[in-house]
Amino acid sequence: MGTQNLRIIEQLAAMEFAVGRLYRTYAEKFPEERSLWEGLAEEEEQHHQWANTLLESAKVGKVKVREDAGVSAQMIAQAIREVEGHTSEAKAGSVSLRGALMIAYSLETSLIDGKAFSLLESPSFGKNLSVCEELASATSTHALRLKMRIEDEFGSLESAPPFYDVLAQDKKPKEEYVVAFCGLLCSLCRKYKDKKCPGCAENEKASWCKVRLCCLGNGYKTCAECEKFADPRECRDFDNFIARAFGMLFNSDRAECIRQIKRIGLKEHAKKLTESGNMTIPRR
Repeated sequence: MGTQNLRIIEQLAAMEFAVGRLYRTYAEKFPEERSLWEGLAEEEEQHHQWANTLLESAKVGKVKVREDAGVSAQMIAQAIREVEGHTSEAKAGSVSLRGALMIAYSLETSLIDGKAFSLLESPSFGKNLSVCEELASATSTHALRLKMRIEDEFGSLESAPPFYDVLAQDKKPKEEYVVAFCGLLCSLCRKYKDKKCPGCAENEKASWCKVRLCCLGNGYKTCAECEKFADPRECRDFDNFIARAFGMLFNSDRAECIRQIKRIGLKEHAKKLTESGNMTIPRR
């Protein structure tokens, strides 16, 4: 079996380990939900062992990666880095229970949609194929358990859509507009148009941005979903020295962007900015 194929299976095993660590961190962060997170973590650790079993079988040719898999070790490594990023955010205390549940649910469903464990096939159709099936089934069970918990605590999933996307093979078409967490319209940004930036939600280099960190941790599409502050300028993460300097330099009123999203919704906000040809609402 090729080195690249072995690397893919190694990364799948590493992914299970990383997810287990994330859930252990959530168990410490949310002691009132400890039984849920520890139960999930224990199962992920078991899945890690199963994946290692597949790796040993792959080394002797009993398991291989499907030729039409369409996934690389680099793609899985990127997903692992994102999971580790969520773990770091949780340790820093910058995630809510709602955010944690949505991150976990989106992660599990992405693995299902991406058919992560159907990437493998076994000519023998014996024990190793059963392991693949068990991994896929267990992931589906995790997603269902998390879905039920979210709906029990926060209502319909429609009111808290997933934002985390890893390994999905059948990508949904992107929205015709991309709005930053602070309300700016990334779609009109030159760097976004030149494909030098994927938009702030996916731009890992923007880890310095407190607004991005807060919204990711809470599962918000923009600051307009936050109910802690009637005026975004009351939030220190939103209205800090760098933000004020940015506003002065680029003649940008981000607070008005957020207020407009609250008034007319995200899509209409993006439409208005697109029609104006400006990625932000100018300061007055």
